[in-house]
Amino acid sequence: MMWLIKFFTQGGISAIGEQINRGIEIREKAKTDKARLEADQNIAGLQAARDVEVERLVARAQEKPGRAITIARIILTIPAFFILLKMAADYMGTGEIDDVPGQLWAYVGLALSFYFWGKPFGDGNK
Repeated sequence: MMWLIKFFTQGGISAIGEQINRGIEIREKAKTDKARLEADQNIAGLQAARDVEVERLVARAQEKPGRAITIARIILTIPAFFILLKMAADYMGTGEIDDVPGQLWAYVGLALSFYFWGKPFGDGNK
């Protein structure tokens, strides 16, 4: 599981966490007050770097999507909407749906997944 976290965070926060853990071990093994003080300062610096990294990741997650992402989302979703609307009209009119090619279903699935999977990452968690 740890390798998965490292993969998605590119080692940033998890690498800092490992360094903090090593710093705590060094502090516990330190024999003099000077060595403990240096270890405490090192730990405090690493914790500050970790906090900055977390704030940067949170700020990135809360950013509004760019104009290009919004336009691409609209361009991909409108045809899928009309395809599904036509299928619903066919079903209400005749009670059955005409054969839909597999490529069309693939496009509808791609467009809808792009739209809905892109929203949590692009719109932030609001």
